[in-house]
Amino acid sequence: MAFRKPALPPLSARLTAGVYIGLGILWVVSTDWLLKPLLSSHGDLATAIASSKGVLFVLVSGAVVYGLTRLAIRQQEGRAETAIRGETELRDLIESLPVPLFVVDAQDGQVFYANRSVARLTGHTGDGPAEISFCRDQEPPLPRLGGGDEDLEARYWAPGGEIRTACLNARGIAFHGRNALMVAMVDITRRKTAEAALRRKNHMLQALNDLHEQFIRKTDAEALCRHLLNTALAVSDSQGGQLLEVEGGENTPARTIYRAGLMAIPGDPLIGQALDSRQPATTGSRVAMPLFGGGDLVAVLVLDGNPEGYPAAALAELAPLFTSCGLLLAALANQRRREEAENTLGKLSLAVEQSASMVIITDRAGVIDYVNQSFCVTTGYSAEEVIGQTPNLLRSGYMPASLFQEMWDTLLSGESWQGELYNRRKNGEHFWSQMRISPLRAADGEITHMVGIGEDISFRKQFEERLLRQANFDQLTGLPNRLLAFDRLSQALKQSGVEDRRLAVLLVDLDHFKMINESLGQRAGDKVLVEAARRLASCCDPLHTTARLGNDEFLVILHGAENDERAEMVAERILGHFTQPFLVDGTELYLSVSIGVAVAPEDGTEPEPLLKSAAAAMTRAKEGGRNRYNFFRPGMNRTAAQWLEVDSQLRHALDRSELFLTFQPLQDIAGRSLCGAEALLRWQNTALGGLVMPDRFIPLAEETGQIVPIGRWVLRQACCEAQAWRAQGRDLLIAVNTSSRQLHHPGFPDHLREALERSGLPPDRLELEITESVLMEDGEDTARILKDIADLGVHLSLDDFGTGYSSLSYLKRFPFHTLKIDRAFVRDLMTDNSDRELVRAIIAMAKSLSLTVIAEGVEEEAQLDYLRDLGCHTAQGYLFSRPLPAEAFRAFAGLR
Repeated sequence: MAFRKPALPPLSARLTAGVYIGLGILWVVSTDWLLKPLLSSHGDLATAIASSKGVLFVLVSGAVVYGLTRLAIRQQEGRAETAIRGETELRDLIESLPVPLFVVDAQDGQVFYANRSVARLTGHTGDGPAEISFCRDQEPPLPRLGGGDEDLEARYWAPGGEIRTACLNARGIAFHGRNALMVAMVDITRRKTAEAALRRKNHMLQALNDLHEQFIRKTDAEALCRHLLNTALAVSDSQGGQLLEVEGGENTPARTIYRAGLMAIPGDPLIGQALDSRQPATTGSRVAMPLFGGGDLVAVLVLDGNPEGYPAAALAELAPLFTSCGLLLAALANQRRREEAENTLGKLSLAVEQSASMVIITDRAGVIDYVNQSFCVTTGYSAEEVIGQTPNLLRSGYMPASLFQEMWDTLLSGESWQGELYNRRKNGEHFWSQMRISPLRAADGEITHMVGIGEDISFRKQFEERLLRQANFDQLTGLPNRLLAFDRLSQALKQSGVEDRRLAVLLVDLDHFKMINESLGQRAGDKVLVEAARRLASCCDPLHTTARLGNDEFLVILHGAENDERAEMVAERILGHFTQPFLVDGTELYLSVSIGVAVAPEDGTEPEPLLKSAAAAMTRAKEGGRNRYNFFRPGMNRTAAQWLEVDSQLRHALDRSELFLTFQPLQDIAGRSLCGAEALLRWQNTALGGLVMPDRFIPLAEETGQIVPIGRWVLRQACCEAQAWRAQGRDLLIAVNTSSRQLHHPGFPDHLREALERSGLPPDRLELEITESVLMEDGEDTARILKDIADLGVHLSLDDFGTGYSSLSYLKRFPFHTLKIDRAFVRDLMTDNSDRELVRAIIAMAKSLSLTVIAEGVEEEAQLDYLRDLGCHTAQGYLFSRPLPAEAFRAFAGLR
C-alpha cells in the first residue's frame, strides 16, 4: 500500500508572505523616518543611502526569506518523515492484524489490498492482493456490501476444498481517488457449527420433552411409536425410517412397529448386523441403531436419507435421542406387559372367585389365606370364619390320619396330591370332595403356599353307589347279580389257586318256573323268586356267595370245598328247603330245583369252563328228572372221539375253502337305519353233516390254536367286504369277534395292520369284539395289547356284557368304545324286572363312561322301544335280520 508526500500546507505560505511584507513595510517606513532629516539636507547622500537601503533590504529580506523558507522546508520534511513513519507503522499494524482486512472497489468488487491474514485464510502465495473464492451457490456477497456498518455472512472455499463461513463488515473509504470499501472478514465457522449443534440439541431436547409428554398423556402405543419415529427423522435430518420391536431380546426376530418413507427390505442385513453386534450398523446413507432399555435390547431404529450420512460424531450427538427412545419403548413394553398381566390376573381372579370349584390357598404351614365363594357355599363357612384357620376344621374324623400325613409329605416334596376326602360342613353334614392340591413356589423355588381345587362329589358318590348297587345286585332279590357273582368267582378261583384249595360252584335252576309266570303272572313269579332267593341264602354260610344270574337261575360259590361231601351237603340242604310250599297270594305253590355242581380245579380253573361244567351237570340233572343235583363228569359235553373228528376236519377247512362269513346287520336305534354288521364265522363240512355251528368248533379251535390262522382269515375277509361296501357308497362299521388265544398271539398286531392295509379300510370302521374272560388273563399284557389296538384307531367292544365276571374297574382301565349287552338279558326284557333293571343299569353305567351301547338278541318291537327309551344306541337281532351271506347282505344294504 503506497502513500503520496503531502504539499506545503497553505497556512505556511501565507505566513511567510505576510512576514515578508510586514518586514518590508516596517523597513521602508522606519528607515525613511530615521533618514528623513538627513535626506532633506543631503540630496546626493540621500540618494546613495536610499539605494544602499534598498540593497540592504533586499539582502536582509532575502536572507530572512531564505531562513524562513529553509525553516519551513525542514519543518515540512520532519512532518513528512513522521507521516511516512506513521504510515509504515500503520501498514505493519494492519498486516499483523489477525483479522483479515481487504480493500475493494465499491463498484465492481476489485480487490485493491488484502492483508496477510487474508492470504493465510485463502492460502494465497503469489504477488498481488489475495483473492477470496466465495461459494457460487449463494448470491455474490461483495456487491451486496454497502458503506454502512452492517454485517454479511458468506461461505467461501478454504484451502483443501473445505467450505467455511465468514462474517463480512465493510466501511466506505477513498482509496487512490476511488470509492472503496475496507472489509473486515471474520471466520465464524466454529461459531456457526456450535450454533447449529446447539439448535439441533435444543430441537432434540424439545422433541424428547414432547415425547415424554406424549408418554405421560397415555397416548396409545401405535401413536407413540409413530411420533417417536417421526421425531427421530426430524432430529436426524433423515428422509425415511423404520422402527422394529425386539420382543424377546436380541435372539428374537425383530417385528416392524411402524415405517415411514422407507421401503421394507426383506431380510435386511443391516438390521441383522445391528441385532448381532448390539452396535450401530451403517452403510451409505443408512444406519440401524439398536435401542436399549434397562440394559435389554428392545428395538432397532433404522434411519435413511441424510445427505451427510451418519458419521460417529453425528450418532454420538444423537445418543440422548436413542437412549430416550429405548427407555420409552422399554417403558411402553413394560406397561403393555403389566397391563396384560393385570388383565390376565383380573381374569384369573374372577375365574377363581366365580369358579364352580372350591379354591383354597394356605401358607406352607397350612394356615388358610384365601377361599372362594364356591368354598363358602359348599362348606357353609364364610371367608372370615376360615381365614387364619387350618383345613382341619373340615375333617370328619372318618379319614385315617395316615392319609393326611401322606398328603403333606407329598406336597412338601414339591409334588401334587389328589384324592377324595370325606369332610364335614359347618352344619355338621358330611360330604365327599374330590381335591387336587399343588404347591406354589416363589421365584427362588421355595415352596410358600398350597393351592387346593376341589368339587363336592357327594351326589356323584351317591349315584356311583346306587349305580354300583344296580350294576352288582339284583333289584328284585337283593342278591349279587351275574356281574358281581362272576367277579367274586374270578377272585375266589385266584385265591383258591394261591392257597391250593378246592372250590365248588352250584348252578341252581328253578324247575318249571316259566309255568308260574305264564299262569299266575309276573307279579307272582317275582314273589316266588324273592322267596327262592331267601331260601337259597339261608342254606349257605354268609362267607359264601349266593347270586341270581338271571331269571330263574342262581349260583352258589362254596369256598374251601375240600371234598365232595361239603357240596353234597349244601345241595341236599337246598333241595330240602324247596320241598316246602311257596305261599303266593294265598295260593300254595310247589317248586323244585335242578342243581349242577362243578369243582375247581378238577372241572376248570377259569370261570368260563367251570361254569360250563356246572351247566352241563345241571342239564344232566334236568334230563335225569329234575329235583336233583349232579356233579360234573368228563364226557357230559361231548366225547373225545367227536372232538378228534372235528379237530381233524377243521385243520383242512381253510385249504378247502370251507369257511365263510355271514353278516348280521347292526341298526341305529334312533334313526332305524343300517349302521354296520357283525361278521359271523360259519363252516360247511360234508363229513360232519353239512353246516357246523360255531359253538361246536370255535372252542376247539381256541384250545388247539387253530383260531389264530382262522381269525387272521376272518379279519382279512371282513375288512375287504366292508371296504367293498364303502366303494359302493355304504360306509358301514364291521364288527369281528376276537378270541383270547388270537389276541395274545405275538403276530396279532401285524395281522391286524395287514388286514387294514390290504383292504384299504379305515381303522375306525373296524370294531373288535372282546369277551370279558379275555380281560382276566394277564391283565398288564392285555392292557398293553388293547392300547396298541386302540392307538391304531380300531374300536374295541366288550362283548356279552353281564355274562362275564370281570371287575367294573376294567371298564375304566381298558380303552373300550362299545359295550354289548348279552342277548340273555334282552330275551326276557319285557317280562323280567331284574333283566330290565340290569339293562337299565348297564346303559346308565355305559353313558357315565361315554361308551356306545349295543343290545343283541332284539326280536320284538317292544324290546326296541324300551331300549330306545333307555338311550341305547344300536340294536342287533332277528327283528331286523338273521345273519346273511355276503350277497344277501349286500341286497339287504341296497348294494349291487
